[in-house]
Amino acid sequence: ALARRGPSPTRLRPLLGAEVKAVDDGVGGKENVLVIHSVHRGGPADAAGLKGDDVLEAWNGELVDSKEQLHRLLEETPIGAPVELSVWRAGRLVRAPLVMG
Repeated sequence: ALARRGPSPTRLRPLLGAEVKAVDDGVGGKENVLVIHSVHRGGPADAAGLKGDDVLEAWNGELVDSKEQLHRLLEETPIGAPVELSVWRAGRLVRAPLVMG
């Protein structure tokens, strides 16, 4: 989640600033979920208040159900663009606006 450099050494990729794991245990009533494993201090996810164990629900209103989809959304989002993530935390859906790094 999310390397800073793309395939070309001169092309920067957007940065979320969090490590995300796919979990298959029914968290949040789903069979396959993406759980924020860790948040990098000072990164966009940290600034948005995301925390370890948050369960990713949506990216700008689009439900996210795979790491492949998350990577596609990251690639399609320009650096500096605003993004609103929805995450489940302690049984509540929390909105977390952030700016892609």
